[in-house]
Amino acid sequence: MHRALRAGSALPGAAGRGAVHGAQAPRPPGRAAAVPRGEPRPQPHRQPGAPPPAPRAARGLVRWVARAGRWGTAGLIPGRRPAATARIRPFRRSPGGVRICGVTTTPVTSWADVASRLASSRNYWLATVDEDGAPHTVPVWGAVVDDALHLYTSRTSAKAHHLARNPRVALHLESAEDVVIVDGRLEDLGHPSEHPEVLRALEAKYPDDTDYLPSHDPFYDALFRLQPTSAKLWLLADFDGSQRRWRAGD
Repeated sequence: MHRALRAGSALPGAAGRGAVHGAQAPRPPGRAAAVPRGEPRPQPHRQPGAPPPAPRAARGLVRWVARAGRWGTAGLIPGRRPAATARIRPFRRSPGGVRICGVTTTPVTSWADVASRLASSRNYWLATVDEDGAPHTVPVWGAVVDDALHLYTSRTSAKAHHLARNPRVALHLESAEDVVIVDGRLEDLGHPSEHPEVLRALEAKYPDDTDYLPSHDPFYDALFRLQPTSAKLWLLADFDGSQRRWRAGD
């Protein structure tokens, strides 16, 4: 009997079931064969010229970013899948920064660079928040002194009332081609007459409109200094290559 088993004969009681000593059990349908230890695993078929697959961690990250960014929460709800999947992009450097899996990191700039861009602008758009939480946007004049933007207004104006309740603001240039957007707070400096260096800077910047400056019109009795927390800059003519950002504490 031992000789028959070694020879691969059928086991006793297994007739009709095809059980043979030494024979491999049939593989369930759809299941890949096991790869012996030490041998290379077979690679999935790829079209000629196709890029190699990204690491598993990168695929998962890009899939999550694509669902959250391009399709909102629809791709994050179980049972609901987006209509398309994100294409994995290799690591490369773009003119606007380092591009990782399709996401570009914006280069950091200094506040001195932001202040110089603010100083060259004649007009600014200032956004405040009213007592109901609604945004309120108005054009204002100002001047940069010691890398700080100073704005003036009247205590009776709507924006002055808003700033008394909530000093947080957003400010940007009037141009959509030379873009500078700054978020921060406006610090109340009191009456403009207490800061003659700012009055001189305003007169030098607006020499043909001195009648509308606090040094000549007592109606303007409030001076504010911008305390920035973050800024974004770019030029429309070179959108990818000119993007910069600044954040307090960087």
